[in-house]
Amino acid sequence: MNNLSTTTEPEAPTEASAGKRQRSRPWNPTLVARRTKPSSFAHTYDAGITLPPAHGASHISGTDHVVEKIEQGQHPQTQAGGGAQAHGHVARNAHAIDIQAVGRRFEGARGVQGAPSRGETRAAAAREGEGRRALRNRRRHGDGDEAAAAHQDALNARIARGAASRFASAGIASALALLILVVFALHLRGIGGDFLSDDFSHLSVVARNDEQGRLGAWVVERFLHGLDNGNFAFRPIAFASYALDWRLFGADAAGWHATNLALYVANALVGAWLVGRWLRGRGERTLGACLIAAAALVAFPFAGEISFWPVGRFDLLAALFSLLYLHALPPAARASAANHGWRVLWLLCALLSKESAMPLPLVASLVCYCAEPGAGMRSASARLRVALRETAPTWVAFAAYLGYRAFLFGSPWKVYPDSTPPHGIAEWFDRIWAVRHVVQSTLGGAAMPWVIVAAGLSTVAIVFALRNWQQRVDTPSLLGIALLACAAMYALAPSFGFGLAAPNGEGARLLYLAWVYASLAFGVVAASSLAAQWTLVGLLAVATYAEAESLGKWQAAAHEMKRVTSRVAALGDRVPRGAYALLLLPDHIGNVVFARNAQGGIVSRPSQPADYLNRMAVMVENGFTDWSALLLTMASPGVHEPASIDAIEYASLYCWRPESSSFVRLPGGVAARDPVRWQSEALAQARAVRCLGDR
Repeated sequence: MNNLSTTTEPEAPTEASAGKRQRSRPWNPTLVARRTKPSSFAHTYDAGITLPPAHGASHISGTDHVVEKIEQGQHPQTQAGGGAQAHGHVARNAHAIDIQAVGRRFEGARGVQGAPSRGETRAAAAREGEGRRALRNRRRHGDGDEAAAAHQDALNARIARGAASRFASAGIASALALLILVVFALHLRGIGGDFLSDDFSHLSVVARNDEQGRLGAWVVERFLHGLDNGNFAFRPIAFASYALDWRLFGADAAGWHATNLALYVANALVGAWLVGRWLRGRGERTLGACLIAAAALVAFPFAGEISFWPVGRFDLLAALFSLLYLHALPPAARASAANHGWRVLWLLCALLSKESAMPLPLVASLVCYCAEPGAGMRSASARLRVALRETAPTWVAFAAYLGYRAFLFGSPWKVYPDSTPPHGIAEWFDRIWAVRHVVQSTLGGAAMPWVIVAAGLSTVAIVFALRNWQQRVDTPSLLGIALLACAAMYALAPSFGFGLAAPNGEGARLLYLAWVYASLAFGVVAASSLAAQWTLVGLLAVATYAEAESLGKWQAAAHEMKRVTSRVAALGDRVPRGAYALLLLPDHIGNVVFARNAQGGIVSRPSQPADYLNRMAVMVENGFTDWSALLLTMASPGVHEPASIDAIEYASLYCWRPESSSFVRLPGGVAARDPVRWQSEALAQARAVRCLGDR
C-alpha cells in the first residue's frame, strides 16, 4: 500500500527570529508528499508516488483523493491560510509534487483500470488546466487571491506592451533622425554655385545702394513703399535679409544659400516645438509626433525652389513668422496683453515677408476653435466666442495692413498686375491641375508611381488616425482636421489669381506654406498610434526622394551659371568699342529659372569685376524682337545709354555651350534688322552646336 500524505511541515524558527512577527511576503506553496516505500514495490516515479509493476492493478484511491481535492481547491494545504501556508515555509526534506505530474499519474493510473470516454478525457483536461492556472496563481500570491493574480497578469502584459512600444518608438526616432541627416547632406552637397534669375537683379540693387552709402536708407524705404518694378509686392523684411546677407557674404552665393538653409531648418524646429505644445501631456508618443513634424518640414518634395533659391526667402520668412504666431496662441487659455502684442508682431512680420501669409488670421481662428476645450468650452457657440476673443487684435492688425496696401497700391489684395480671378469652374480646375507640371518636371518618368505611393501612404496614415481618434481621448482630432483644411486652403489660394505652376514646372514655392500646415497635421496625426507614425515615416522617405531630385536640378543649374559668369569678363574684354555683344542664354533649364530677369546683372558688378553693360548684355530665347528694336535705337546718333554702337551690323550674338563651357558665335549683324529671321536662324544654329538643348 502506498502511504501518501500531502502535509507540509514548517521549518522551525531560528532563535534570531523567535518572538518576532514575520514580514509578509509572497509565498510559493508546494504540495509535499510524505511516503514510505515498501520493498515489495519495484517501480518508483519521480513525483514521489510509488506504484506496483504494470502487470498488476493497483489501488490508488489515496492519490485519487489528493488529486481531486487539489483540483477542487478543497485540500487544506491549498486553501488560504491553511497549514503551512500560514507560516510560509516548507520542510526541507519534503518531496515536491508537480501538479502536472500528479495529473498525468492520475490519468495514467485510471487508464490501467479502464479507458475513459472522450467526454471524460476533455473534462479531465479542463480540470487539469484549471488546476495548473490555480496553482500558478497561488504560487505567485500566497494569499490565494486569484483576482490579484489576474491583475498581475494584466500588469505584466501592459509592461510588455510598453517595452515593445518604447522599442518601436526608438526605431521611429532613429529613422527620422537619419532622414533629417540625409536631407541636410543633400543641401550641403551643392550649396555653392551662383545666383539664378531674379537673384542678380536683387544683388545689383543692394550692392549699388551700399556703394552709394545709402543701404540703410534703402532698407527703410522698403517699409514705406514698393519696389517700383511693375508689381505690388510689398516684402520689406525679405529685402532687409538680403541687405544683411550682402554685408555678411558679399557676392558669394554660397552664403545666401546657407541663410536659406538655416531658415528652412529653423522652420522645422519651431514646427516641432509647436506640435509638442499642442500635444503636451497627451501620451507617450509626443516625441515621435514632434520628430515627424520636424522631418516633414525639411522633407518638402520640391525644396529646390524654396531652400536653395534665394528668392524662396520670401516664403521661408512668411512660414517662420506664421509658426511663431501660432506658438504664441495658447490653446484654451486667455491671453495676456503681452501675448497679444507678440501675436500682432509675428503677424505683421509674416505679412511683410510675403503676401501669402494673408490667411493667417483665419488659421488662428480655426486653431482657437479646435483647441482642447476648457471649462465652459464644450458647445460650439462657446468655442466660437473664445476664438473671436483670442483673435480680435489679430483681425484688427490685419485690417490695418490691408488698408496700408490699399494706400500704397490702390488695391489691398492684388500682388501681380496680370493676376485675374478665374472666369469659371473649368478655368479654376485648369489652374489647379497645372500642379502636375511641378511633379512631372521634378520626377520625370517616376512621377506617376511617386504620386500613387505618396497618395496611398497618406490615405493609410489618415485611416489609422481616424481609427485611433475614436478610441483615444488624448489626441486633438479636431485640431488635426483643421490643420489639413488649412493646408488645402493654402494650396488652392494661388489658383484664384493664376495657375499653380508654369508649363515648365516652375511654381513649387507656391505650395510651400500648404506643406507647412500639412506637416503640422502629420505631427498631430502621428500622436494617434505607432502604426500611423511608421506610415508617415514611409511617406517622408518618399518625399525625400523627390526632394533629392529637386535639389539636384537647382544645384546643377547654379553650378552651370557659375561657369557662365566666370567666362563673361574674358569675352567682354574682346568686344571692341563701337560694337555690341549679346549672350544668348536659356530662360530656364527644365523647371529651374536660369537667365530670366538677369540680362544686366550677369554682366555687371558685383557679379563681374567691372561693368560690361556698355558692350554686352544677356538675351533669352524670346528676346529677339525687343533686342532688335533696342539695337536700332542704340545705333542712332547721340545715344550713349546703355551703349553707343556705330551700326547694328556691328552687333554680335553668342550662345553658351555647356559641353565646352564656352561661348559660340552665332549669326548677328544685318540679320538683327529682321527679328523673325534673326530668331529663326540663331535658334536653329544654337541647337545645332548644342547650346540650348531641349528646354
